[in-house]
Amino acid sequence: MQDLECLVRQILMAGDGEIVGRIRFQKIAYFLEQKGLRASLNFTYHHYGPYCRDLSEALDWQVILDEVEEEHKAVTNGGTYSILRLKQPAGEKQPLGRLHPDQARRLVRSLKKEPSVVLELAATVHWLQHGERVDDWRQELKMRKNRKATDSNIDRALTVLTGLGLL
Repeated sequence: MQDLECLVRQILMAGDGEIVGRIRFQKIAYFLEQKGLRASLNFTYHHYGPYCRDLSEALDWQVILDEVEEEHKAVTNGGTYSILRLKQPAGEKQPLGRLHPDQARRLVRSLKKEPSVVLELAATVHWLQHGERVDDWRQELKMRKNRKATDSNIDRALTVLTGLGLL
């Protein structure tokens, strides 16, 4: 397994030094793992879909060590989200597992453009299909994420999965 703190920095570097949202960060890591990262990240199902506690803790350590800046922003419903920024460039482009640096950068850049809810749904669909092997994943998705799992959001999530070659 790659050094997770280094992996955090590499993912941020592939995202041009910034990723908005911890949920987005988790989903990007999940999709990178599916596409060949091979960092042996242990994802489990959590509130917002596939989640890796070790990766979250590594991100926390990078914030504590001042390698990553985390800016908290308030939203109108009283919640918050984070903007994660790499403090120092991570050096030359390095492969992310089996992913070429340019391939990783293209993947991360494309995923950064999608709304977090779409990434959450796309990752959950993939998890239900491949992790839990749920036959009627659409019904299960609507049950678990009833307000988020609108037909239009599901369609967009499926488009993301198709674009990634994971559907």
